[in-house]
Amino acid sequence: MWIKAFIFQSRLLITLAICFLTAACATPEATWKTVPETNMPYERAWAITVNSIAQHFDLESSDAQSGYLRTSWKVTNSFLGIPNRKARALVRVEERKPFRLKVKVEKQEPNPWDDTQWRVTGDDDQMASEILEELSGRLRSAK
Repeated sequence: MWIKAFIFQSRLLITLAICFLTAACATPEATWKTVPETNMPYERAWAITVNSIAQHFDLESSDAQSGYLRTSWKVTNSFLGIPNRKARALVRVEERKPFRLKVKVEKQEPNPWDDTQWRVTGDDDQMASEILEELSGRLRSAK
């Protein structure tokens, strides 16, 4: 009887360990979020977009012709001055007329087992909300 219980508990522990390791290794992707469209001329809407993003991040790559923008990573430190997360924004134009774009704000956190490595942890929801709200407002008010 105790052998069956031992085998059951061993299998349960192995299954739980596999589930934990699989979940810990999964890398969630940040998701693209749509900014409401506007009928503003492309050049003006693109300039507003670049200026809005540049208020939050340093620009790494910006190409008006292809409608793509990427920022450099912005590191946030804990109250002890230790880096505890970093984020960057990516923007792509979906359509020029009407002007419609998507924004993605990726987040990374230090790897708990090796603090010299960073791991993707998905969306930076707070920063994405701020950027989307600001972009929507600026594009709407500048018509």
